[in-house]
Amino acid sequence: MDETFIPREWQRECFAKAVKWLVTDAADRHFLVNATPAAGKTLMGAWLAEHFLRQNLIDRVITIAPRKEVVRKWAADFHRLTGRRMMKITQSGRQVAAYQPDICATWGAISDLLPEMQAICEKFRTLVLCDEHHHAAISAAWGIGADNAFANATFVVALTGTPVRSDGNGMQWFDLGDDGNILVPEGGCYTLTYRRAIEAGYCRPMVFHRHPGEFEISLPGGASFVVRPKERPVCPDPLFAKLVAQRCEFGRMVRSPLPAYHKSMLEWANRKLDELLVNPPEAGGLPNAGAMVAAPTIEMAEYFRELIEKVEGEPPIVVHSRVPDAEQLIEAFRSGTKRWLVSVNMVSEGVDIPRLRVIINLSQAETELYFRQLGGRAIRSAGSNDYSRAYMIIPEIDSFVQFARNYEEEQGVIPPPPQNPDAPERLRAGQGVAQNWTCDDCGALNPNGTTVCHNCGASPRQFTFSIDQAIGDRDGVIARGIELSEQETREGESIAVDIAIFDREQHPGAAAVLFNLMPPEGMARIVGLFSELDSWRKEKRAGC
Repeated sequence: MDETFIPREWQRECFAKAVKWLVTDAADRHFLVNATPAAGKTLMGAWLAEHFLRQNLIDRVITIAPRKEVVRKWAADFHRLTGRRMMKITQSGRQVAAYQPDICATWGAISDLLPEMQAICEKFRTLVLCDEHHHAAISAAWGIGADNAFANATFVVALTGTPVRSDGNGMQWFDLGDDGNILVPEGGCYTLTYRRAIEAGYCRPMVFHRHPGEFEISLPGGASFVVRPKERPVCPDPLFAKLVAQRCEFGRMVRSPLPAYHKSMLEWANRKLDELLVNPPEAGGLPNAGAMVAAPTIEMAEYFRELIEKVEGEPPIVVHSRVPDAEQLIEAFRSGTKRWLVSVNMVSEGVDIPRLRVIINLSQAETELYFRQLGGRAIRSAGSNDYSRAYMIIPEIDSFVQFARNYEEEQGVIPPPPQNPDAPERLRAGQGVAQNWTCDDCGALNPNGTTVCHNCGASPRQFTFSIDQAIGDRDGVIARGIELSEQETREGESIAVDIAIFDREQHPGAAAVLFNLMPPEGMARIVGLFSELDSWRKEKRAGC
């Protein structure tokens, strides 16, 4: 084993518990590792595999991971700890005769290889490592046959940081209770919460910046109305009422081109990015920090390419399904100094970019599972001297704000989002924006991008946005589970500047201590509490 590998405390605890459950007590062949994103689950799994191989408990290892990039990371960490090489399978069609003893495959590729996997598990003592196990819904394409394929595996270790699917389906090999909790015996599961990971220094805390907005929309004929968060738009012209109801909800509008609004989000993101880049490490800085836009669509990603270039003076790296060599571009961002990355579903679970610290979240997905996985990309600690904070700028969409409130709570499972039975199927939670427009004359559905109705030939009614009035600004933050008003946040940021100067000129280390308690945005709250404490102590002494 690589002698430079020093297990973290949680990894040692998890290792001991897994060995006791699977080997010493032989209580079951399944074990669940539920550890917050960015805590080091891959190394934990590779270490367990190395121990089982060294103790001659297994002959082979099969790892299943969500994406090509994660497959490569598993193969690299596995080789580092075991000295053995894994065959990486990221597409179907590979010949089983060509398989090396150890295999790492994507969930998509494994679905076509279930008979081959079954043959391996029947012939050899096999450890199966299932990374991001929440993918393994019992009813999912691969999950239907997975139980048979791995029925004879010697051990199965499932690893996840978000242990439930957003559709509420149970996961292979583990039952869910009525309350959404995974039904696993205490001895057969290890849990590392986000809160403990922060306190232990494995992960960095995240601060959420809420970004409301106010969009004035003008209709032909002079009528206009305003779209705001938490409000249904009221159209003054009955002729356009149906169209407005379909297209002018706040959450949809912020995911479409609104340069003034999105420029404001970029400005706040750049402020935090500049602070991270300029401040020394002891004052919360990270010298190579980077930022990312989680764009909802390819069209919006290209729009942000142009907008960021106008704001920054240089284009960002953009990755999506139509970009060739996207994974190489992600690697270039990971190892480089480029300030901005724009991604459409290319940087989520399992993708490690340790320097990523700022995210603008405009993702189409409105599930807590995805929200947490996305946040996990920015919270990986850069080392023992990393006192930085991660930041996520979110539009004031109700679900996003609630997810931000929940983010630091110590909950092992995330319940599925509530479904509105009266909503059209395509608009229910997590489904995103409809890809059709409805003809106002005949009601027929037409693909987005078409200019006439396929049924009656009518054109969609148009209205114009007053972009100069599509305004937005930050409205407070959510930090360490505390909601701070915008005024309190600005006061805290001002105080934080003085603390950094005090740290430099009078008391080295003060900033690290204070910023580890609360991010700069919350310094006004801390100062206020100390002031109240001082007054209370004086009153108590006077009373004595």
